[in-house]
Amino acid sequence: MQPAGNGVKTDGSRFYEWDYTHNDIEVYDKRGRHLGSADPVTGDLNKPAVPGRKLNR
Repeated sequence: MQPAGNGVKTDGSRFYEWDYTHNDIEVYDKRGRHLGSADPVTGDLNKPAVPGRKLNR
């Protein structure tokens, strides 16, 4: 994964940001829309997307 600035990493199609409050990874699509939260060990999405949440870039 490549750094995308401000603690955000990307694989080219998704952006990943560490959530210090819940100790998981917030996942966003390339347009910045929230897709859900992922388990940091398995990478599986374990929480649904929050409507209206966007990545601040």
